[in-house]
Amino acid sequence: MSDGTTTLGYYIVLYGNLVAWRSKKQSIVARSNTKAEFRDMTMGIYELLWMKLVLEDLKIQCEGYMKLFSDDKSAISIAHDHTLQQREVG
Repeated sequence: MSDGTTTLGYYIVLYGNLVAWRSKKQSIVARSNTKAEFRDMTMGIYELLWMKLVLEDLKIQCEGYMKLFSDDKSAISIAHDHTLQQREVG
């Protein structure tokens, strides 16, 4: 039986090594799964940006792009469409 919440989960791999991970049940109930997934993607981006700042402070150069993966096609569509972001999240 579902209680309307979702579980956030992500991990960060740096140079082939797992350096950060998180799995946590959300404390809020979203009206749609897509909205919850989009919110989770946002948290993953915050973590990536934090990791980038830490690496810069340590003078560690990261080559290539930081990548965020998601399996929710609707949330990915929102992430790519700024007008949908305003309507869905705002």
